[in-house]
Amino acid sequence: MDKNNFFPDPISQTCIQYRIPEGVTKIADKAFYNFRHLESVVFPESLCSIGRYAFSGCTALNNVVIPSNVSNIDSGAFQNCLYLEEFTISPNIREISPSLFEGCASLKQITLKNILKIGEAAFSRCLLLTEVNLAEGLKEIGDEAFSECYNLCLSIPHSCVSIGDYAFTECPGVIFR
Repeated sequence: MDKNNFFPDPISQTCIQYRIPEGVTKIADKAFYNFRHLESVVFPESLCSIGRYAFSGCTALNNVVIPSNVSNIDSGAFQNCLYLEEFTISPNIREISPSLFEGCASLKQITLKNILKIGEAAFSRCLLLTEVNLAEGLKEIGDEAFSECYNLCLSIPHSCVSIGDYAFTECPGVIFR
């Protein structure tokens, strides 16, 4: 097992729960891609990074808690996790990567502390997303970051100096303060 680029055993594709072994520091790109039965994952405290599309298409995944050592979650890592309702972000994450939660139709609420940048389409098509807590210090919101989040209510902090094209398309509850 390569602890710096972890891939699960292929037989794990039918697992409902998965515990990533302690000592693993990085989950490889597409490691759990389309593991449709996966409902929960337990991450080790040793984890530092999650690769591109690592859990994309894990449609049954519903609750994720990212350990405090994680400082990087790559693009699309949790894209199209249709039943993902709760997600706790590590305080060491500074950027929400492009398409990170795109298509997570059941995601309802998320708090973004210490975040400096929200990437393109990061929360696009999160249909049930009602509340995003954006902390002062956020500098940039990318193109289409929250597009088609029909029920979203949020306030943009004063520190935000850049909002991308179509960032809030179909978001009638956004308040600019």
